[in-house]
Amino acid sequence: MSRHLVVACLLAYPRGVRRHDGDHLRDLALELGEEHGFVREAFGLLRGGLIERWRGAGPRRRAVVAASGAGLALVILAAPAVAAPIRVEEEVVTCAADPCS
Repeated sequence: MSRHLVVACLLAYPRGVRRHDGDHLRDLALELGEEHGFVREAFGLLRGGLIERWRGAGPRRRAVVAASGAGLALVILAAPAVAAPIRVEEEVVTCAADPCS
């Protein structure tokens, strides 16, 4: 799941950047993700892509980029919680003598 998240965050970059550098960015992020964590690399790709879009956008479009970035950041934060199984531990205590007191 985390690897797919990293690849999906490449979509934050403008099409021209993805065409030119997309494979290199993906490979580097996946390599670094093995060492530092995929969620961290996903945030890095999202941040870099939104900065690139922000630079080429007018005032109206910047509002859309900012709102999209906030929404995507929430999705990235929620992804590990959804993907990870929830573990519940329960302690069972029994009495050696009847009745328990």
